[in-house]
Amino acid sequence: IGLGSLATKASRVTDAMLSAATKAIVGQSPILQNPLEPLLPRMKEIPDLAFHVAFAVGEQAIKDKVGSLPDGLSLEEAIRQSIWKPYYRPIRFKSGK
Repeated sequence: IGLGSLATKASRVTDAMLSAATKAIVGQSPILQNPLEPLLPRMKEIPDLAFHVAFAVGEQAIKDKVGSLPDGLSLEEAIRQSIWKPYYRPIRFKSGK
């Protein structure tokens, strides 16, 4: 929800945006393909699910006129630019200690 809101610079989160997020999550449930599968996607699939939810939320924010896209960017590009990518500096140990 936050990623879609951030990507569209939404001024608020509407009920319709929350509903869009819920529907996006439900639509990605593995149990829909096989009743023996888990309700939620596996951990390795969470980044894809997060993008899917962000896209649905972003679309709804634009429909609800509480968000917009930066000039020249598609919703997909705006979401990808808003994704936080961690960077960790390497640890350097002082010699002689």
